[in-house]
Amino acid sequence: MNYTSNGASCWYSINNGATNSSIVTCGTNFTYVTSIEGSNTWILYSNDSAGNLNSTNVTFFKDSVVPLISFGAGTEDNNMNFSRNWVYINTTWTEINFKNITFSLYNDTGVANRTTYTTAVYFINFTNLIDNNYTYEVNITDTANNKNGTGQKDNHR
Repeated sequence: MNYTSNGASCWYSINNGATNSSIVTCGTNFTYVTSIEGSNTWILYSNDSAGNLNSTNVTFFKDSVVPLISFGAGTEDNNMNFSRNWVYINTTWTEINFKNITFSLYNDTGVANRTTYTTAVYFINFTNLIDNNYTYEVNITDTANNKNGTGQKDNHR
């Protein structure tokens, strides 16, 4: 924890003052301060030689966990062959800080359809498709831009 203070003594708390660090001479940076997943509020206290106390705080959000995602029930297995004009993709995912999910459908020439939702969606049904070979993948992103995806899945029609 780096800070600037013209006080004599400094200390900090990472749990709203329930416990405090050891007191150091102001200007000595604190090392090995560990944030937690989710919301963090760190408070820095400083007093001068006359005993005047002051504090400042910073609140930040830590999210270092990538979203979990996999194909769900009803999503066809790899290398299946169908005579129909639709592809159904279902997912199972876990993410507290959801930002978006993107369903991508590819054919022999490239991207046939790419749809992104900013609300919690778990499935899509691509319809009115022309006869072709299709692969698909689903990618999810959280508000800290951690990303994960299912990888491409083959589905030949």
